[in-house]
Amino acid sequence: MREAQRQLAGNEIRAAMIHVRLALEEIKQQTSWPWPGKKDREQWTAGERWARIRATLEDQASGTVHRQGTKDYQYSRGEVETLIVMTAALLRIVPLKQALAPALPEQVATSAQ
Repeated sequence: MREAQRQLAGNEIRAAMIHVRLALEEIKQQTSWPWPGKKDREQWTAGERWARIRATLEDQASGTVHRQGTKDYQYSRGEVETLIVMTAALLRIVPLKQALAPALPEQVATSAQ
């Protein structure tokens, strides 16, 4: 996510979106959230809801790459900022390898002491 932020700071919107998509793919690989299938929303478990949230973010971040009729769409800076923030928020609850996980404020404070 830091690379996505760096790319966005350089106004490289497409490059930032690639890093958002890569992070969402890594989240998918690192989690064991089950897919709800055809169950009614009211019957979804917490893990199934998280799987849907991740998939929805991935769909939003990948729309211009995979969907016909949207290939000419240009993400705005605000849209990319929003996807970065939402993906980073999702990373906070994912048990990723240490190298991929963002430093939490309490971890930063502890390591500085």
